[in-house]
Amino acid sequence: MVRRLLGTLSLLCLATSSGAFVSIRPQLLGAHSLGGQQASCANRANGLSLRMVAVAPDVKPLSELPMQDYIDQNGLIPFDPANGNVGVFAIYDKEQTLRFIGQSRYCDNSLRLHLGRMPSECYHYKIQTVKKPSRTILDEIKKAWVAEAGQPSDNDGSERQRRWEHPIDVRQDVDLKADEEQQVADMGRLNNQEKVLRAVTRRVQADVESVLIARGCKEKLSFAPKLKAQGLLDIASVKIAEVKSIGKDTSLDESLVQPK
Repeated sequence: MVRRLLGTLSLLCLATSSGAFVSIRPQLLGAHSLGGQQASCANRANGLSLRMVAVAPDVKPLSELPMQDYIDQNGLIPFDPANGNVGVFAIYDKEQTLRFIGQSRYCDNSLRLHLGRMPSECYHYKIQTVKKPSRTILDEIKKAWVAEAGQPSDNDGSERQRRWEHPIDVRQDVDLKADEEQQVADMGRLNNQEKVLRAVTRRVQADVESVLIARGCKEKLSFAPKLKAQGLLDIASVKIAEVKSIGKDTSLDESLVQPK
């Protein structure tokens, strides 16, 4: 009878479409649903404490993923998209403090974008790639990591997060020199905005490159030239021509599409 009861209980462990498993407490199997010896077995099983377990099979715990150097011993960014390019990544600073969790369908691009935007913060990373380019799966992984490690300081939904997710804006993200401040203030009156912004952006680019060189980075990172006329600085990424293949429940990350 015990075997029959356990068989009945196993049928009540239902696997949901999201990969979560719902276990029904034995207490819910009352004497009215089982007779005789079955009811006695159920009563003896009342001491068991079965609980609901919700674990998405695609999620790897952040603590079990290897910590990787952002810039390896050869001065390169050691991410190989051939091993998967759709995924979620956690970025750590020099002290291995978790700073930012992001997700992307083009992780090779995104890791370089973040390095260009925050060159003094990107020292290590952990990453999990997935085969299916699904927004739902990526969100599940990110949610699980936040639950495990806590909310990263720079996923604040405000100014810090904007710095990670958008190009450097030289008019608000950079300490301008005195002459640059004056040139920016006068560019509307002198009708030379594009010239001024390009000059300031090139100076900021040189500063970013100096930081990367000091860290031993030998990989050549190109910056999007047309953005400089707007006073924006960002790593140039590949032009994405086809969007159909990235999945129905995803939307194109426009920050990854650079002007021609």
